[in-house]
Amino acid sequence: MTYSVYAPNVHIFSFQLRDGKDDDRVWEQCRSLFEEQKIDTEFNPRSPQPGTRENLLSNNEIISFETPIDAGENDNKITGCVDALQLYDSYALALNLRVDEEDKQGKKSANVDVSIFSKLHASIESNLGSAIVLTVWLLPEQQCDRTCWREVADECVSSFFSGVETSPQFFQEGMLFDSPIFEYGNPYRDDTHSVFVWLFLGEPKDDRYAATAEDNFINCDRLFVDLFFYRQKVIVAYQQSRETYHDIAESYHKIKDTVSAIVPQLPDGETSNLQIGNAELANFQNQLKTLPKLDLDYANWLGELERDRLTIDINAGNYNTKLQQIKKEVGDDSIPFLAEFGDRICPNFQQQLVADIGYFSLRTGTIEKTIAAIRGIVEIERSRTEKELKHTIEALGLGVGAGAIVASTSGLMTQPWQRDRPFYFHPFFVGLTASFVVAIAVWQLAKRWLQKRDRV
Repeated sequence: MTYSVYAPNVHIFSFQLRDGKDDDRVWEQCRSLFEEQKIDTEFNPRSPQPGTRENLLSNNEIISFETPIDAGENDNKITGCVDALQLYDSYALALNLRVDEEDKQGKKSANVDVSIFSKLHASIESNLGSAIVLTVWLLPEQQCDRTCWREVADECVSSFFSGVETSPQFFQEGMLFDSPIFEYGNPYRDDTHSVFVWLFLGEPKDDRYAATAEDNFINCDRLFVDLFFYRQKVIVAYQQSRETYHDIAESYHKIKDTVSAIVPQLPDGETSNLQIGNAELANFQNQLKTLPKLDLDYANWLGELERDRLTIDINAGNYNTKLQQIKKEVGDDSIPFLAEFGDRICPNFQQQLVADIGYFSLRTGTIEKTIAAIRGIVEIERSRTEKELKHTIEALGLGVGAGAIVASTSGLMTQPWQRDRPFYFHPFFVGLTASFVVAIAVWQLAKRWLQKRDRV
């Protein structure tokens, strides 16, 4: 079943964080949209002042325009307006396309089918996403039939996203300023666009419709821009945190696998006296080069989670502040539909990130302890090897020196051999044998003495 409605509007609030990467993309996309729809309007926002909130259009005025888009067989016309703002560290594009409340003859425009939203579709991509508000006036007979409200909202969304592969799914509904409002797109998932369908309820007044909802929306337009801005910052930060969660989880599993492969190679209490071979020592030294990089990546991902948490905390507070300002402006202390985001969804985001950070922070010491253990083993093995080499050189030096002293008796080779004495060896053999005996004895004594000295 299709529904006819009065004066459908599309409000697109698109936000671009100025991070030095294609900052003007929202302006460029708006100009491309005007060219595509043959809208004869110049749109040239000026360069902003750093860190301020300001209108970036000439004379700080919103640009209004009429489009050549075909509104059907009647005299209806499709008009719109656009505004460009700097919101501190970001740009905000506020674009409106609508079936005007007056036709080309200046009379009340005719009712139109909700399929008209397919002609009002505009896609503006940005790094902070968009808040899209579709508004229509329900006809008197529809206002009395609550059962059709959700169907009208579904058809509005289906028509608006008819040229897109996937459209946002229904999330929740409520009342806002005495008119039903429906939200599409799940902030807990990958939906960077928040879509709202607001069905205005009101009685004809002076041949026009009038409703508290529309009046409040128009009167608080700048506050709503800020409210949606902080909402989008919270949603995008949370969705980025989910990507970071997968990255840090992958990094943790990589560290866990690496450490699990190293632990069996570490000496335990029963094998602590065993010497480590050169191949094992080289492997440990390679691990000392690999593990710090894994540890640094892990710390960086953990830092990203913490930054996402801070972003959510700050902008959730800003959202609630703007909501209080709207309540004061409209004289209504109870706006449960808008308060839902600040009272329930933001705390859920915050609790999830606190849990994630706590979970992964407990595991930061694993790799540090592994690195310390490997470094200790490498240092011990290096020290042992150096001591053995030092002992060998010192002992050999002493032995060779002692042998050289004794070998100096080799001059006895020229002495005559007195054979008339029993068991008398030639002096040369006596001196040579004594040299070997003294050298070996001194080497062993020196080696044992050096080892004993190092243990003290």
